[in-house]
Amino acid sequence: MHMEFSRDGTALKISTSNGDKAYCEAIKSAAHKAKFPAFNNPEVYRDFQKSGFDMRG
Repeated sequence: MHMEFSRDGTALKISTSNGDKAYCEAIKSAAHKAKFPAFNNPEVYRDFQKSGFDMRG
């Protein structure tokens, strides 16, 4: 799963690349519903602004 965040922690873009379609849709839906904390530290935001997660299920 690939995610792009705004500085306030809002998930702007969530995508998956391949895998079980139902599983991918479920994790995308959960990620859209999740509340992420704001990135108050510029270095942390730079490192996590575009993040990739290996979500094999």
